[in-house]
Amino acid sequence: MPSILQSQIDDIKVRNEIGGEKFQFAYGFVTNINIKKESVVDTLKNGLLYRISIISEGAKSLNIIFDKYNLPRGAKLFLYGKNYKSIKGVFTSENNKLNKKLAIEPVSGEQITIEYFEPHNSSNLNNLTVSKVSHDIYGIEDGDFGNSGACQVDVNCNEGSSWQEEKRSIVKIIINGTGLCSCALINNTSEDNTPYILTAAHCICEQDDAENSIYIFNYESPSCSGVDGSVTQSISGADVRATSTPSDFSLLELSLMPPSSYNVYYAGWDRENSITTGGVGIHHPFGDVKKISTYNIALSDSNCMNFNRNNGCGNFFLPNANFWRVNWIATANGHSVTEGGSSGSPLFNNQSRIVGQLWGAGFCNNSNCTNPNLDTGNYGKIFSSWNGNNSTSRLKDWLDPNNINVTTLNGKEFVQPSIINGSSLVCNAPNQTYTITNATGSVTWQISSKLQIVSSSNTQVTVKATNSSVSGSGFVKAITATATTQKDVWVGKPKLTSASINGIANVNCNSIYIYEYTGGILGAESTRWEVSLQFDDVSSVNNKTLFADPTNKGSGYVTFVASNACGEAIFCKPVDVDGFSCGADSINFPNAYSCGGGGSGPFSFRVSPNPSNSVISIALKKADDEASKQINDITELRLYDFKGNILIQKKNSDLKSINVSRMKEGMYYLEIISSDTKEIHRIVVDK
Repeated sequence: MPSILQSQIDDIKVRNEIGGEKFQFAYGFVTNINIKKESVVDTLKNGLLYRISIISEGAKSLNIIFDKYNLPRGAKLFLYGKNYKSIKGVFTSENNKLNKKLAIEPVSGEQITIEYFEPHNSSNLNNLTVSKVSHDIYGIEDGDFGNSGACQVDVNCNEGSSWQEEKRSIVKIIINGTGLCSCALINNTSEDNTPYILTAAHCICEQDDAENSIYIFNYESPSCSGVDGSVTQSISGADVRATSTPSDFSLLELSLMPPSSYNVYYAGWDRENSITTGGVGIHHPFGDVKKISTYNIALSDSNCMNFNRNNGCGNFFLPNANFWRVNWIATANGHSVTEGGSSGSPLFNNQSRIVGQLWGAGFCNNSNCTNPNLDTGNYGKIFSSWNGNNSTSRLKDWLDPNNINVTTLNGKEFVQPSIINGSSLVCNAPNQTYTITNATGSVTWQISSKLQIVSSSNTQVTVKATNSSVSGSGFVKAITATATTQKDVWVGKPKLTSASINGIANVNCNSIYIYEYTGGILGAESTRWEVSLQFDDVSSVNNKTLFADPTNKGSGYVTFVASNACGEAIFCKPVDVDGFSCGADSINFPNAYSCGGGGSGPFSFRVSPNPSNSVISIALKKADDEASKQINDITELRLYDFKGNILIQKKNSDLKSINVSRMKEGMYYLEIISSDTKEIHRIVVDK
């Protein structure tokens, strides 16, 4: 990375001392590093390994933000420092988000290595890109332990003994790779575990910052003046729900619910404008482990604000009446204050409810630990943030979604929601069993119309599709006296919607033609292309595009197939091959596909194993009562070479298999003829 001038570092540190902005711990480089194009690549047995190292001289740590993060199934991503220190990962397709962004926590040192593995034949055209590299000038490394002032008091000292629930709501934010702030998980009147976090607008007011930030839980020393804490519990990304500068608040919703292992707490709130006496602030000064600051005075309107400020989302006036002013007291283990990085942290009143979020000192004393008696904090009031012009500029729509109009709400423990475990796909056979966890009391099961219940108990239900031909979305629902839990499922074989294949229908031999499926694909676990014998060389560049090379004259087809464990959905395009460069003989085998549209699929029979070097078995794909009848209806088997010569022909007996052990390696075509259908399968002999 380019060098950073000492003057740039000095400017950042001066701004941090002034306050009123998010604390900047790093200098960010905007990049466009394509991992696949710029890495060293190793070919492994099961995939490709991409490896690239980034160096920024003098950095205390480096952190990465990825753009176009959309990993295919089976791909793995790791990041680590020099000599494999400070390993981050594994990151997989489970970390994919709609915005295709992922921010990664800092890695210690001036070098970071990105290691990305992608399996062979991945159908995902992933263009993983590093959009930002941030150079740490302070040394936050895995945490930021010990960087705050000497007067600060750990949250697990005696001063925090009455605030052990509330401390679990406090979250540290690494903002867009360069900034540090604090925030709190906050409850809403639905008490439904929606992961709202309250912070300051001057920390985050734009969506780009919210989704490119890391939210770190439970970063605290395990004892009073103890050792460093862990930063392993984090969530990457959030969405801005509401923000307003005059009271300096932003309400975000995390990209996912904190796991139960995080043991979080949703803090309560008080939106009244009434004066209360005593309480605490809990925060991450300079990104350090959680600290607790204590006050015993009556809250009052600020006299430190009344100025205009542009926080990056517009220039606004910040009136004194929108802020609480507080000064801190000395306690048994120190005299905690707020510092850079504390911004956005909550102020709790003596009822353990949030009444505001931290701006900073404003025009008043910002002496921090130098003179903690004089240090001042100004907190934007919940009262002032409650109402606004619309839902994007006020709290009421989010914290009181049911409009019950309460003025206070207590905090609540995180309650693990009920979850229905089971397959996301249901066929007519075999049956699928679903189990509900964390349910309280009696459970009533409901299912969608394409399903039928085979058996049920209080915590389990077994279902199947109503018949073998249904296809579409469905659900399994568990209802208790206090909650309804639903699992969405796909029922039956896939469905192709608005199906179409773009490409030329009349083609010449020995030229490459491109065919592209352009419709919708619902309920598929995999897709593939199948072609008739007129095509000798084909390749699929992704799950919707086919390159085909016709080599033989005749009427044929290209077919797009979507499949899951229940069956297949098919769409076929007729193709006529002609031209002087074609083979001498035309090949016009019976067309196994009905190319007029989709339908139940062309193949009634399955041939396996394929490839094979011995006996290939023939079985019926359908699993209904007519299976035995239809398999016995086969009247003839024919094995062709690629020129259309018949190599094996079997009639009337032993028509459930064919032996290819005497065939040379290569591609062949098996025609299955029954009383009501003819179909051709491409098979491979592999020795």
